[in-house]
Amino acid sequence: CIMVLRIVLFAMMALGLGGFGVVAWIATKPPVEAVASQAPVPVVEEPKPQPKVHVLVAARSVRAGALLKPEEIATLEVDQSAVPDGATVDSAANRSGLVGAMVRRAITSGEILLASEMMRPGDHGFLAAVLTAGMRAVTIGVDAITGTAGLIWPGDRVDVIMTYTIEDPKLSLGQRVAARTVLYNVRVIAIDQQLVQGALPGGAEGNTARTVTMEVTSEQAQRVQI
Repeated sequence: CIMVLRIVLFAMMALGLGGFGVVAWIATKPPVEAVASQAPVPVVEEPKPQPKVHVLVAARSVRAGALLKPEEIATLEVDQSAVPDGATVDSAANRSGLVGAMVRRAITSGEILLASEMMRPGDHGFLAAVLTAGMRAVTIGVDAITGTAGLIWPGDRVDVIMTYTIEDPKLSLGQRVAARTVLYNVRVIAIDQQLVQGALPGGAEGNTARTVTMEVTSEQAQRVQI
């Protein structure tokens, strides 16, 4: 019995030492979370911001065949990589160049204005495209007063009034100046463009129009030239 007790005692001591060794080994190992935290963290590079550019767009919907007015041109900021071919970068010169251009197709509000979809005064075939069948184009000279100080734009409709002086010394100065309406409700198709014979070349000083080209009938054209 004593021998058996000794064997049992030795077995228990061996088990205790083994358990103590396991506990000690576990204590010396770092937690799994600590091991994971010590692993190198991959560096994720943030995408570089794309350069921006301002392009000209339609401020509102424009029907096909219409002539662009200043209030129909707006600007939109887009990524440079997303700018389509033929888009027009916003600048004072480019805005001025688009005013009066004929829209080849209907354009929705906010749509980028492409050069391929515009026909500018002076382009080959502009008159044939913009004039209504059977109509004529006639150009008259204007000044800062008769041209309404830059308030007329292509696409507007105007009346043409002729003023003249009556050479009669019997009349007072106020009675010597007379006026009559030559044309009613005619469409302006160009400002300061050498489209037809008789138009003055080049633009005006500042923003004052020097010539206005209108769409008229053959009879109205004769009336203007008289």
